[in-house]
Amino acid sequence: MRVLPSKLLPLALAVPLLAAGRASAAPDVRVHIRLGLPAQPHLAVVGPGIQVVEGFPDAEVFYSGGWYWCRRQDGWYRSHSAREDFYRVDRDRVPPSLLRLPAGRYRDWHPGEGRREERLEHERHEERERHEHEERPQG
Repeated sequence: MRVLPSKLLPLALAVPLLAAGRASAAPDVRVHIRLGLPAQPHLAVVGPGIQVVEGFPDAEVFYSGGWYWCRRQDGWYRSHSAREDFYRVDRDRVPPSLLRLPAGRYRDWHPGEGRREERLEHERHEERERHEHEERPQG
């Protein structure tokens, strides 16, 4: 059996303790945000199983699968409650149906906005028809 010199014994005992201390001192860093939503935000259906928080100007916030999901430029966040912290999640944990939604379209969303483009096109079409009718010779 080999005996450690007395000067090395304290060091040999300290190294495992230092390593264990360092591992426990490095906490699991979780990025989170707080949005300041009301406890029961108004939600509008924007797709099968997907709702969006109405009129929230700071970010796109959806409700799907029992979670609130927030899409921001730096990634996706989720929370079980609108009032609690939202924690960053990897993109592969975000439901594919949410990933398919056009980015930015649902920020500050208001009901009926999805049909705004259709309504504007319809108004332009009616305006063209009105002008064509006015320009036709009457008689």
